[in-house]
Amino acid sequence: MRRILPIHFVVCGVVAALMLVPGPANAATQPLPGGAHPLGRSMAEWQQTYMQWVLGASDGPVFTDNCGTTSGGAFLVSPPITDSGIRQCDVPRGSMIVVTPAISWSWIPTWGANDAEIIADADLTFDLLDYSNATLDGRALRLGDGFDSGAFDLQVEEGSYWDLADEGTPDDREAGDVLRVASHGQLAVVPPLKPGVHELVLEASFDGGLGYFNETMMLHVD
Repeated sequence: MRRILPIHFVVCGVVAALMLVPGPANAATQPLPGGAHPLGRSMAEWQQTYMQWVLGASDGPVFTDNCGTTSGGAFLVSPPITDSGIRQCDVPRGSMIVVTPAISWSWIPTWGANDAEIIADADLTFDLLDYSNATLDGRALRLGDGFDSGAFDLQVEEGSYWDLADEGTPDDREAGDVLRVASHGQLAVVPPLKPGVHELVLEASFDGGLGYFNETMMLHVD
């Protein structure tokens, strides 16, 4: 089965199930449209940037406490992968916010022999999504049906998910390796938030026995 975010990461066996009361203002903020190019990148390129951080970066969120990171002038928010309670994130003022409640990915050679096959595989896996929602300060963000990233080269850094996961299996990768990946997700790029504290809730439900997942983060914009 191809991987999905958010899901149980098999290696670390974690799941999010967090609740919080509604937060403060800035409720009118909505993601940019699919054809936008925030900070000079297409939405597909932002999805690639996001997955590079989650799966390939040494400061990725799977095996660290990081709730987010800054990349290219935007703040990438972790998918729901922990059970550590309400997460607190410091977001630089003026940063766009990149979030996803659900995203799938596929890679060569495990799930396809070429770019077209792994793109199709990621699309099919995402079709298992039954329900998803993302709310910012109590108002739902427009997510749409999701979109694919296209195939891209994922750089494996030391200490990243791909460096530490799947040890001793055919999918084992080491730092310095390059993995050909494709993803499909409901990625949202939100304009910069006003200074203050903002509540972000991500949730998704998947068919095929994958279950229901949610997480709440408090974004502190300073």
